[in-house]
Amino acid sequence: MDKILIISNNKINDKLIKHLIDQKISFSKCDFENFNYNNEEYIMLFDENIDESIKFKNKKLILFIENDIMETSQTVDDQYNLFNKINKYDIIVSNKCLTDKLLFLFPLLSNKTIDYTNISNDYLNNKTIEINQKLNVELQKFKTTTCTVIKDEQQYLEEWINYNLNLGFDEIWLFEDDGSIPHNDICDKYPQVHLNKLSDIGVTTSKQINTWNYFISNYKEEFDWVAFIDIDEFIMFEEGWNLQKLLNEYKTEGGIYLFWQMFNASGHIDNPHTPILSTYTNKCDIINQDSERWHFKSLVNLKVEGQLFITNHECLYGVSTNGLKTRQYVCYEKAWINHYFSRSWEEWCDRFLKRGDITPYCRSYLHFYECNKDMIPYEDILLEKFEQYKIETNAKTLAIYYIATGDYTKYINDFIQNIHHFMPHLRKTVVILSDGLEEFNGKTYKGVNYIVKKIEHNHWPIVTLFKMTYILKNKIDCDYVCYLNGDALFNPIYHAYYMFDFEKINISQHFHYDNENMHWYLDSSKKFLVDNENKRSLAYIDNTNYTYVQGGFFFGKSDLIYSMCEDIDKMVKIDLKNNIIPVWHDESYLNKWVLLNNKIVNIKQFLQENTHKLFIPFTINSNKRHIKPKTQY
Repeated sequence: MDKILIISNNKINDKLIKHLIDQKISFSKCDFENFNYNNEEYIMLFDENIDESIKFKNKKLILFIENDIMETSQTVDDQYNLFNKINKYDIIVSNKCLTDKLLFLFPLLSNKTIDYTNISNDYLNNKTIEINQKLNVELQKFKTTTCTVIKDEQQYLEEWINYNLNLGFDEIWLFEDDGSIPHNDICDKYPQVHLNKLSDIGVTTSKQINTWNYFISNYKEEFDWVAFIDIDEFIMFEEGWNLQKLLNEYKTEGGIYLFWQMFNASGHIDNPHTPILSTYTNKCDIINQDSERWHFKSLVNLKVEGQLFITNHECLYGVSTNGLKTRQYVCYEKAWINHYFSRSWEEWCDRFLKRGDITPYCRSYLHFYECNKDMIPYEDILLEKFEQYKIETNAKTLAIYYIATGDYTKYINDFIQNIHHFMPHLRKTVVILSDGLEEFNGKTYKGVNYIVKKIEHNHWPIVTLFKMTYILKNKIDCDYVCYLNGDALFNPIYHAYYMFDFEKINISQHFHYDNENMHWYLDSSKKFLVDNENKRSLAYIDNTNYTYVQGGFFFGKSDLIYSMCEDIDKMVKIDLKNNIIPVWHDESYLNKWVLLNNKIVNIKQFLQENTHKLFIPFTINSNKRHIKPKTQY
């Protein structure tokens, strides 16, 4: 072993010094205040100077603990901070009491800790051998591979393959998603690359996690470690670290969690057709800070019994690179992943509109704004290009019916500021049914087209009772239809579109459903309709055991929506001939229709707020009232 410099103020235990002499380990001592380490490889510090390790970057460090520094570590945060400090040292020396306490808190440190009060030659010699082996042994060579699911990755695939082969991965395993442009030529260029189709391995849903577990089950005998990462993810190492050194450091663990460093479009609107690593150099904040502890991927030890993935990102038995078996703290020590999350606006739109994600709905186009805040001032340019991309890709169309008469016309300005966020992958036309607002007819704002159709302003409840009539009289040719209340506002929420079923009619569960006020809606509907005359209503429901839906929103395929409108319109007109108006007007008929046609209806809590002031495609607590939606992003 090379010479050790002991910074000590003469506090080192004589027995430890004797042991160093007996082992013929060269050392010298100097006063901490006046030390000069003269390029010595091993340096010893005391616990009162534990933070001084930063002065000795890339040096081997010994920590001598003579005080109970664990006593003040009462909280998880305290323990995490202390562990990070201690774990920077290569050898830890203390007495038996403090050693036992240290290892009780941090058992992962056992392979680098010496109890100097145990002076038996066997213990000291074995411990010295153990630590020497840890510090100086030739690294074990593990057989490694990467595994990823790909879809239309022709532009960046070769860069990603070359990068990972240069990192030291022995092989690359690609699983091609169905519908992808074929990547067959890649195996001819790279003999280390293996290409498979998801359909050939029977994976059709939850594609990433099922592919990861398929690979673990079928190839655990061929490889020691595998990195499950995407084409836009590049593993990076701290100076002095590399792939094999990292795997040797955690060879007894089930996996290593590598956290994301996020990168954005670096100002690129159009696709520059240049390499990722040299083009996209601007870091950005993690999207959705509340979930940042999930923003990692896993290097997986295939030799661990029972290994499997429990999410797309997380394997069993893994640790962070700080050695903790928890993701409570994001860690960028030793290794991490550069995640090139957005790239150019053109590529983002291509993924969003045409290519799609391997994992459906995992990204909204609004994520681009979130990680490219410097490009928000150019939103008009971005949206104009977005609409061009929609036309070029023959995106499907959506008609949004919006009734605004009388006082409800005052809500239109707020409405148009936000509605472009709703179903951004569709080409939208808003059909305004109003006794005014002619100035919006034929206008286009933020990519949304507006048509104004004149209707008379009828007093409540007639205006709402004839909702379906108004829609049917103003049918337009489109793929999807949506209705929104006149005082509705759309507030964009990430990861929301998985709630929608694009083959059915989507209707909102009432915001009072499952709370103490719901019985009032159900019971009052029944009581109103049970009297001698109104029991004949076509909206009558002879029970209260059903999910009550709200009339302020519905969305679905145009043929289904228009058919529903026709059915309800007939029910309304028949009841009116018999002088019957249900207690909740069109909403009563909608609930009856849903009960009769439940197989083609998807009910979720899309709409909140009893004043209809906030429309969101996501469930939040119903007591969050008067939330002001974002007017720009």
